[in-house]
Amino acid sequence: MNETSNQQPKFMFIRRLFAFGTYPKLWLNLLIMAGATALLLWMTFAALKCYTRHNSTYEVPNFVGEHIDDVMDSKSKFRFVVNDSIYEKTKRPGEIINQDPQPLSRAKKNRQIYLRINTHAVPLTVLRGGFYGKETAIAISDLESDGFIVKVTEVFGIPPGTVSKVKLDGRVIEDSRKANDEGISVKMGTEIELVVNSESNGSYTDIPDLSCLTYSEAVFALQGGHNLSMGSVISDATVYDTLTAFVAAQFPPYEPGKGIPVGSQIDIRLTQNKPPSCGSDWDEPINPGGGGDPDSNPTPTPPGGNNNPTIIDDSDDSDGF
Repeated sequence: MNETSNQQPKFMFIRRLFAFGTYPKLWLNLLIMAGATALLLWMTFAALKCYTRHNSTYEVPNFVGEHIDDVMDSKSKFRFVVNDSIYEKTKRPGEIINQDPQPLSRAKKNRQIYLRINTHAVPLTVLRGGFYGKETAIAISDLESDGFIVKVTEVFGIPPGTVSKVKLDGRVIEDSRKANDEGISVKMGTEIELVVNSESNGSYTDIPDLSCLTYSEAVFALQGGHNLSMGSVISDATVYDTLTAFVAAQFPPYEPGKGIPVGSQIDIRLTQNKPPSCGSDWDEPINPGGGGDPDSNPTPTPPGGNNNPTIIDDSDDSDGF
């Protein structure tokens, strides 16, 4: 009796469970829930894919060499950021020099492309001194490492292979008489001219005596008779016509029997009136100028005008020469 009564509740439970499983609305509800879950998962993954642009990449063009304004104005899938600017004298201002990511790589839409451009404003740098007497190769290397363009002009001089003058825009800024101690601020990429001593062809000529000669006669004597050239020309305060002024002193000084390499330069100092005894009162030597173009500064103009538009004057030199 007890065994039969215990089996009846188990049988009833199985019948109810079977009846619940065969209830039509249950399966309908389960299908609806499964469908809703699948739809929710699909929408979630679709949203993530849209947000991250999964597998949606584009090839990065090559912007190097283009102007930054043209790139900024173009309709591109990417955004551009100027990350840095440097100066390269061979590039135009605003030209793109480098980019990140690199060309032909792939990136997503609206990815930032970092650009390095050539600066619009040429930066200033300091032209140092101390090049006079320095070996030519070392001077060229130092100037080029500072961002300058170097032009070399050779003149016959001693010792060969050394710098005798440094010029900026045709103006002598350093030689044996003028030092560039504090340096000069100039634009990077500026052309600097080095006047360097060069070996002669092995021929020598006598040092001419230019005293008592006018400037024109001295030039003729150097070029025609001795195959030499005119170096620095210094005018005192009396000179108003260079061509008719007289040579008051010269460097190297005249010494009978002393030779000088062919092609060398002779520096002179001028005075307007012929010195007494043809320069006997002018015993002080000229400091070497290393040759080259004379400094051109205005000098006093006599009554009646100036006969020569290229008067050379250096009367304001601090060394008194």
